[in-house]
Amino acid sequence: MKTAWWNRLVDSVADRGLRLSRVKGGAKTSRQLADHCRELLTSRGEASGAALAREVVRGLERLDPEGTGNFLQALRDEFECDADQVREAAERYRQSGGRDGLDALKRVAEPPRQELFRRLNRAPDGTRVLVALREHLLERLREDPGLRPVDEDLRHLLSSWFNPGFLQLQRIDWDSSARLLEKLIKYESVHAIQGWEDLRRRLAGDRRCFGFFHPALPGEPLIFVEVGLVQGIPERTGPLLSPEEPVADPAQADTAVFFSISNCQFGLRGISFGNFLLKQVMEELAAEFPQVERFVTLSPVPGLARALEGGDGTEPAIDRAWLEQLLADDRDRLHKAAGEGDTVAAFRLLLAEPHGHEAVLAAPLERVARAYLTRVKRRGTVADPVARFHLSNGARLEQVNPFADDSAARLRESYGLMVNYRYIREDVEANHEHFVRTGEVVLARRLAKRQKEIEGARRDRASG
Repeated sequence: MKTAWWNRLVDSVADRGLRLSRVKGGAKTSRQLADHCRELLTSRGEASGAALAREVVRGLERLDPEGTGNFLQALRDEFECDADQVREAAERYRQSGGRDGLDALKRVAEPPRQELFRRLNRAPDGTRVLVALREHLLERLREDPGLRPVDEDLRHLLSSWFNPGFLQLQRIDWDSSARLLEKLIKYESVHAIQGWEDLRRRLAGDRRCFGFFHPALPGEPLIFVEVGLVQGIPERTGPLLSPEEPVADPAQADTAVFFSISNCQFGLRGISFGNFLLKQVMEELAAEFPQVERFVTLSPVPGLARALEGGDGTEPAIDRAWLEQLLADDRDRLHKAAGEGDTVAAFRLLLAEPHGHEAVLAAPLERVARAYLTRVKRRGTVADPVARFHLSNGARLEQVNPFADDSAARLRESYGLMVNYRYIREDVEANHEHFVRTGEVVLARRLAKRQKEIEGARRDRASG
């Protein structure tokens, strides 16, 4: 992968290529950049190719949002496969078969923009600029779905370039560079860091923070993982996040809790970094704290409210009939607390103003959350993205904690509910294989015993 010396070498080659070729520096418009891209694809000389790639990369950084949008459209319209060539090659392969025919078909079936991205990636800062380009692309996809083929090609290549084998794990502490600490504050996406004092507490002796980095993006974290060293499995975020919480002795901790995992690069959204990232963190922690016997998370459930309420024109994933079955055991208590004879309406009324009704809501909310986490599927797997991440990493669903976080974000997305996933080091691989093969959620024993109430509601709903 690229390093500083490699960038200097490519720069020197590009400088010579610029002098030896007809390449004109300083391209400023999307049209000029698209023309340079076309030249780059036909370039035969290494020096002139390096000069062209560098000029395109530099030009992309100078484009305003409108220019970037025009460039993305050019990538879609002008760097696509030739449909006639693909049909002809496919017909020749159909008739004759053979390796030569297959190779010819593969050559014309790959959009030219894929090779363009490869060549741009060789330029100094090429990887960083392509990741930034995809960030713009993802933002524009909402308004222009026609750009999806460009995203598919770029995502395909980024998935190869950001292979998990290239990722480097690094401890982050108060002595890390100020630039890196600023990025930690900026990129924290689960529990916002309220300034430097808050950050100092999160990096204290009973806390650990790790970042995953890639050689092609020096100094740019891809993922942050924040860990608390505590006693027992935490059920609330307050003690983990409060800057006033006394610093405990980590040598007395028996549990490591992953309380925040933040993806830092929006342009890499949807790029898998592998299914065993947290196991690397666990190995680091186990080496430093051999007395720690439990590794758990305290995780949000970002899709729960949407599953109950729907939104953006979508129907609730847990519809009224199913929800009524899930609430059946608490029907009378809900009616009494809400002053409402309709069970579903009573539940919704209490959730809208939960303070003072936690005791009534806790059991039905926990049951509904388990139904969502274990039975609501999307594209053949669990719908909740955080659950999907941890279960595919080899965790099991350990515990569901109603009213664990009263922040505005958690109340909005999950009525304040949080979840513990547990990683048992010797079971991680088996749990991962079971989940990706069957789609079934691995449950802690006591949750598995109670899963019958979820299955019963599903059967009643189906028979009704």
